[in-house]
Formats: sequence, structure tokens, C-alpha cells
Amino acid sequence: MYPEVEADFLNHAPRDLPLHYLQDWFSAAWDPPHVSKEIWMHLLPRILDVLAAGDEPATVGIETALKRFPCGDSSQWNDEQWDVLRRFRVGFVDRYRSLNGHDDLLDDVLCMFGLARFSLDDLCNQVWDWSNAELIHRLHHDWFGTGGSIWISFFWDDDLVGQTHRFDTSERMLERMTSVGVSADGPLADKALAIADAIMNSADHPM
Repeated sequence: MYPEVEADFLNHAPRDLPLHYLQDWFSAAWDPPHVSKEIWMHLLPRILDVLAAGDEPATVGIETALKRFPCGDSSQWNDEQWDVLRRFRVGFVDRYRSLNGHDDLLDDVLCMFGLARFSLDDLCNQVWDWSNAELIHRLHHDWFGTGGSIWISFFWDDDLVGQTHRFDTSERMLERMTSVGVSADGPLADKALAIADAIMNSADHPM
């Protein structure tokens, strides 16, 4: 960290910590696999506040914002703490039902929670429960806005990489997109069929 930031860091309550101080902490060297729980609990409310405001505590990408402690492991928390984190995860992911004002790609957001060791099954099931229109508009925006391929974040850990991609290219996803594509009209049907075509052309889709 910058010496002047490090010297002044603990003079601020977490809620009053300047954003550039937090970003400097994220840019500094740290000792894997994670920081101490004491440090993480001190900073976590401010980190969640920054994310909720639409900013990024880690300037390299939203994916790394929660990586420094396995806060998605419910055994780390009492019931009240876990309920806060669970509700934050649900609310934050559901912001991406809409395309308005959220520039991060869905897989980047899922990666952020996945690297924090939230259940990827829970994350994928949450997205699956979105309406057809919400899911189709989001996937089409993310995939075709990045060149027409199924988007995978670059930040996935080796033990997690591919899990959301398998969800994206699953048979049930293909069936859902195809069903909308042949039963709906207009732009929604066109987008659904484009997504289905991308799934069929994916090397991971079982032919």
C-alpha cells in the first residue's frame, strides 16, 4: 500500500473508509489463501456498501471483490450474519435481471460470488428462476456484446472454472431457448434462437 494510506488506514471507521483507501488495500500484496477473519469482518461491511453503490473495491475487476475470504461458506458465520450475506447475494445477482445501468457481465458477477465460495448451484438456480425475457435479454447482451461467444470470466479459479459454462450450455438451457424461439414472436424469439445456436455451437454442449 502507499505509505501515507497505510499510516492513515485505521484512523477511519470502516463505514467512513475512503474508496481509494479500500482500492489501495485490494491492490496491495496479500498472503493466500485468504486474509484473517478479523481483518475481513472489519472491512466487509464497507466492501458490501461499495458494491451495492455500483462501485468496485478491486479495480482489476468485480470478480476479485470478495475473494480474500471464503465468506460464502456458511460455517464461518452465525445465523444472523449468514442471513445478511445470503440476502446480499440474492439481491445483488437479481440486479442483473435488468440491463439498465449494470455494465458487469453476469458471469463476472457469478464469478465474484463463486470465488467467495458461495454455492454455484444456488447461483445458477437463482438465475434459472428469472423470467424468459430477463434471462434471454441478459444472455444475449453478454454473449453477443462480446463477439458472439458464450462469455466466461478470466478470473475463475481452476477448481471452479467451467461450472457456470456447463449451466449455460446445458440441455435444459438449450431446450428453454429453443422453446421460446419457436413459440414467441419478434426480437425475443430472435434472441432466444441466437442463444440456442451459440449453445449448439459450443464445444462443451453434448451433441
